[in-house]
Amino acid sequence: MFPDVRYEQRIDPKQQYVFCANHISYLDIVLMGGFLPTFNFFMAKMELSKIPLFRIWFKTIDVPVKRESLRNSHEAFLKAGEKLDKGASLLIFPEGRIPNNAPEMKYPLKLGAFKLAIEKGLPVVPVTIFDNMKRFNVFTNFMSPGKMRMKVHAPIQTKDLSIDDAKELADKVYSIINQDLIDAKIV
Repeated sequence: MFPDVRYEQRIDPKQQYVFCANHISYLDIVLMGGFLPTFNFFMAKMELSKIPLFRIWFKTIDVPVKRESLRNSHEAFLKAGEKLDKGASLLIFPEGRIPNNAPEMKYPLKLGAFKLAIEKGLPVVPVTIFDNMKRFNVFTNFMSPGKMRMKVHAPIQTKDLSIDDAKELADKVYSIINQDLIDAKIV
């Protein structure tokens, strides 16, 4: 499997960001975690911590979330905010999970990451992942060699936004990623 990462604009490795990507395979975690230039942490469902490949990340730097628990989700949101305060960038799949109809994106996106980005004044970076479902399909367990393309879009500034703008920001990120998938004839 060959990563092919393209940047619409240079990403400053010393800057903090909230990277928001579509989610089509467990390989998305490897691709984003291994090929973005900043010091990052994931905020992801707790069930991933049971998969041997991902267990070590969740025991060290990542923030697991029990999605069915509102209290745990809020605590994870606070932990993510603390990690952002310490200088790390957040990697998140705002769909919340791999959609049943992947590679189509789940809509609407969950707003937590967008609210956090606005609260912390951090730019949001849409990330489109194109091929990972072909490389490893989680529904059929089919695997095949090939490219793992990822497009990192230009950061969207949040400094002038309020929490009330979170839905509009989420919709903008959705539109950017979804248009890439349409243009690439993936959806």
